[in-house]
Amino acid sequence: MILKNNSTWFPHFYSKRKVDYVYNNNLATCRNLDGCYHGESKGHLDIYFNTPYHPKVNGLRTSKIGLGCSMTFGTGVEKHKTWPALLGYKNLGMPGIGVDGIYYNLVRLIEDFRPHKVIICFPDMERKLLIFKKKNFYFRIPIGVSDDMPNYDRDFFCISRSEVKELIMKTKEQILKENIIEYSSHFLKKISKLDVDITVGTWCEYTMPHLSHFFKNPLPLLYKHDLGNDRQHHGVESHKNWAEIIKNHKI
Repeated sequence: MILKNNSTWFPHFYSKRKVDYVYNNNLATCRNLDGCYHGESKGHLDIYFNTPYHPKVNGLRTSKIGLGCSMTFGTGVEKHKTWPALLGYKNLGMPGIGVDGIYYNLVRLIEDFRPHKVIICFPDMERKLLIFKKKNFYFRIPIGVSDDMPNYDRDFFCISRSEVKELIMKTKEQILKENIIEYSSHFLKKISKLDVDITVGTWCEYTMPHLSHFFKNPLPLLYKHDLGNDRQHHGVESHKNWAEIIKNHKI
């Protein structure tokens, strides 16, 4: 959905459904070939989207989908060089997302697209969705303890900057104080029971041992052999090597 102006814009997709897509609306207007990150070269289009996924995949009907966080999305990597693209999978990774957000996205993708095959590269398990309801809409923001959340340093049509910052801080405290591993494991289990053919892996060594509790034959770790153009995330060779590993598993 293209908004008429920025008065009803919000950094993450919002809707009237509680269980719905988790998506960063900034990604929909990014002109950079290697993603949205600090130091990107081209900036963003002057359009205000509230969309559940990149507009270029609207109306998509695909049998193969790749899911994960920024390591799947390919922050700092040209889109045709990410592991999903190299395998012929539609890349619907979302930077910053946690296990719970991946579950939300997959539930909706199954409803909308009925994919035959899904590969998930899970992030670390210390992330949690902040979910709140305002103006009859549900808002879903993926939170990590170390996230700066610069896009929330303003007032929005539905919530003030002070209120949203307080909710973000409370969510970060929950991640630190509560059993966040048990929380994320709960969503791993829910994902494993969805009616779709799923192959899983991860780039996080601390997530790896938890995958075998719910999934058969997890893929080997996605190692960081090089860096992307943002100098932080996995680079082209890392994506290429993992794609070759996946091909050898004959999935």
